[in-house]
Amino acid sequence: MDGVFRLFRTNTDEKRCKELSAFAQKHGLIFSPDDPFFLQNQLKQFKLFKNRSSEGLVQNVMQGTADGAEIFLFEFVYDNDSSNWDWPKQQPTEVVNTVFFVQRKDWYLPDFQLKPVGDWWEKLLGKLGVINICHFRDTPAFTEKYQVSGEHETLVKKVMGKALRQFLINKQPLYAEGSNFYMLTFYPNREMTTYELEWFYHDSLGFLKLIRETAHLEQWEKGA
Repeated sequence: MDGVFRLFRTNTDEKRCKELSAFAQKHGLIFSPDDPFFLQNQLKQFKLFKNRSSEGLVQNVMQGTADGAEIFLFEFVYDNDSSNWDWPKQQPTEVVNTVFFVQRKDWYLPDFQLKPVGDWWEKLLGKLGVINICHFRDTPAFTEKYQVSGEHETLVKKVMGKALRQFLINKQPLYAEGSNFYMLTFYPNREMTTYELEWFYHDSLGFLKLIRETAHLEQWEKGA
């Protein structure tokens, strides 16, 4: 039975590689089934990769440039193993996250996280100050849809400019993290179809274009 599963998994992986290789060619990106750029070493600081970088796997990497930045589109896969005290022991579940990663050396991004608004517990933690949530009173529709957190609220608010917030209101929900000259958007816990990957890729490029306008080091040096 295990042999049948491995054969099925191998055939599925080969089909996935062909689909994403065609997607990369369509968008002028270079495709690799593995991680020749050692991206996991660069991404350990981000919440998505923390505590999972040693066991996870970066695969199906597409690389190119956009708006003067180096961009990567890839899948980050790990096994969501059950807890040691669970009984009976459950089979680990493969978790696939689709990630759009950007690095640009002339950026300076404060550490921030953006995610769709969570459950009542997260909202309560925000009100109690346990999570440093940034509030945007001039765009209530954005605040209803997204939660933005970061230690330096003033800088995070400058980066999350009004044009970017308006853009996100009308798009499919995105998750994002930023730090220094790195930024990523991602869609968690799902292997996206190529149709879904189209909107994710284009929305991520839109995110990049708008955040680029507020992410330059010179702006902070001038006190903008």
